[in-house]
Amino acid sequence: MVNGPLSVAIGVPAYRNQVHTGLVIQMANMSVYATVNKLHMILLFADSSSLDWCRNRLLYDAVRSGCEWCLMVDSDTYHPRADWIYRMLDEGNRRRAAVIAAPVKMRNRPGYNVQIQTDGGPARYLDVAEIKDTLVSVTHIGTALFAIRCGWIVRHWPEGPWFQTTQIVTARGPEKLGEDFGFCRGVAKRGGTVICDGRIEAAHAHATNETELIVRHCGGELLEATPDLWQPDPDHDPFGDELMELWGGQKAPPDVAHPDGATA
Repeated sequence: MVNGPLSVAIGVPAYRNQVHTGLVIQMANMSVYATVNKLHMILLFADSSSLDWCRNRLLYDAVRSGCEWCLMVDSDTYHPRADWIYRMLDEGNRRRAAVIAAPVKMRNRPGYNVQIQTDGGPARYLDVAEIKDTLVSVTHIGTALFAIRCGWIVRHWPEGPWFQTTQIVTARGPEKLGEDFGFCRGVAKRGGTVICDGRIEAAHAHATNETELIVRHCGGELLEATPDLWQPDPDHDPFGDELMELWGGQKAPPDVAHPDGATA
């Protein structure tokens, strides 16, 4: 249970209004949790191919709604445990953080979307051991499951746009700084803190072993199927007799008559 009342606007950039089914489950779980614990929650969508515009629109609407937090959730990202998500937000309040976010596995490359920069050197991605099951102040973190404290925005960064992809020309050719890392830089420039909550890892479609993650976070055990787990009697099909009885002694289902006289 979170410490005291907490309100959250969940913002989903959903191009063509399409989201992963896991996100639907997350929304349902968060809605039930909010109802049971008398917390205020609203759901916002933005439909555009411009991710920068989507995030700016969602944060703008979240701030205007009066909610305490804007929780950005990408359409292909989710977490099944509503209580863990609310625990993350509660920790953000306790630390007075501008941003608190979950690490998410990157697609098409190893590691998580979390960076730290020390002593003016280049930013580097953190290893799993540096973030797992702990809370870390970081330089950059992706916006896949990313909470922004709306009150901090009002006081320290009231004028948008907040999210902008920056085009960079280098010796290697055109590159970019994503809108998520650019936002983190803007927070740091204004004295805000960005926290990575390594106690929670969101599922990222086609990057995460979703089954393993869900089972682990829900307290279950994942078993690998081996021949030892299933040793059928070679002389007896456990389902064959029942099916033959159901189908009137036949080894295949009988033809089913349709109203037009055809059979299937």
